[in-house]
Amino acid sequence: MSQRKIKPVLARFRIPLFDVPIFSQLRNIALVVLVGLIIGAASSVHFILGFALIIGVVAAYVSLVYPMILGYVLIFCIITTSGMLRGDIIPMLKINEAMLAVTAGVVFLVVMIRRPAYRIYDPWLVIATLILMLGTAVVPLVAYYARGWKFEVSEIVSLLAPVQFVILFWVFAYLPESDRDRRNLVQFMIVCASILSFVGLLQAAKIGAVQNFLVRWYPGDQTNDAAALGRVTTLFGAWNATGTFLMIIILLLVSLQPLNHPRWARINMYIALALGGATLLASGSFAGMGGLAAGIVIVKYFDRRGMKFLLQLFVALMIASIILSPIIIQRLNYQFAPSSSSDGLVPQTFSYRLKVWSEVYIPILMKSNPWFGVVPNMNNVSWAWAESQYVYLLMRSGVVSLIAHLVWVWMMCVWLWRKMKTTIGQTQILALVSFAVMVLLSVMSFTNEVFTLGGVIDYLWIFIGLIANAGVNPVHDSN
Repeated sequence: MSQRKIKPVLARFRIPLFDVPIFSQLRNIALVVLVGLIIGAASSVHFILGFALIIGVVAAYVSLVYPMILGYVLIFCIITTSGMLRGDIIPMLKINEAMLAVTAGVVFLVVMIRRPAYRIYDPWLVIATLILMLGTAVVPLVAYYARGWKFEVSEIVSLLAPVQFVILFWVFAYLPESDRDRRNLVQFMIVCASILSFVGLLQAAKIGAVQNFLVRWYPGDQTNDAAALGRVTTLFGAWNATGTFLMIIILLLVSLQPLNHPRWARINMYIALALGGATLLASGSFAGMGGLAAGIVIVKYFDRRGMKFLLQLFVALMIASIILSPIIIQRLNYQFAPSSSSDGLVPQTFSYRLKVWSEVYIPILMKSNPWFGVVPNMNNVSWAWAESQYVYLLMRSGVVSLIAHLVWVWMMCVWLWRKMKTTIGQTQILALVSFAVMVLLSVMSFTNEVFTLGGVIDYLWIFIGLIANAGVNPVHDSN
């Protein structure tokens, strides 16, 4: 990352007096004295307040001078706090949402001050993003308001969720300044995935302290039932989110293998692959496992490199399957056991989804005008999970948002296809993986709300941001 200092804000507004060295020095001294007085006054009120201000000043300085640090902190917060309850620590927000707001503000300052000419100019990408934001956030919000809907905070947050993802994309489209920055961010994303996987394996091993920690900070029905059902929810608090996330990570790791990497990076990827593969099996997510297999087929159709490594991975997963066979057998017995909703030939989870759609959601949609949505979120529906991205969109924001979502997916696939053909190295791999993930998630959306899974879809938006960044700030992206 570039080590050059950030220009002072006053440099944007040329004041001739400040160009004189003596006045420039006096200005800096005055600022230091002013900050010291403020911290001193705060300390006189309470030492903790003064200490907090000192930490805040240092954090603000470091963030403005080395903004890439915020990118790493944001990625860490996405993995470790997306599964927490909103408002559990920060009122009305999750920690990663608050961190996103801070990072976006700093990146905006950095772009305006340090790199005023640094702009994304890709009409296709801009139009696709606008269609998503207008169709799935702005228009539904206005439509509910026009109908006189009395909003709760959670409903507004639900309707504005796509805006949060677009901001995340924007942050990583502007934050990195070089190929080295982009490579290091991807490697740190892999490190955070290893942390999530490691916690998941401890949960699968039924370590009491870990289980209690997850129940306390990542509560939910799935976390509570994980031990009894032999499944893993880890830091996301949901096994479907865990399985989908690990599908994306392992697909990325497999795709990155043919490139040249420093030894530390390759060791990092091997660790993540071992932990992630074992955790995916322990999660019992057949959708994640099937999606990974289909994703590898898509990736290797376009990039035939690394086939030997793929064979080695297959052998390793077979060995892991044998070791984790008790958990896998328990999961299979649950899925295909005869019950009131299944004859044993159809998986239990899919049978239950059919029941939920036919008895809960389809009757509601049939009785309502679904053009602009029925309810902003499913909190007051008898079953609070739509079990389908497409049913969810119809319920939340209507036919308009469903069309906008499908158009956005199509436009992004076209854009990623073009990037696959016009880039090289890691950027090309990110485009290929993102293209495959878009296709996979669109299929998985029939039976899961995958485009709304916190922590999971964030990584896809970061990938897209890094791809756009490579186009805005082109450097040699070597193999």
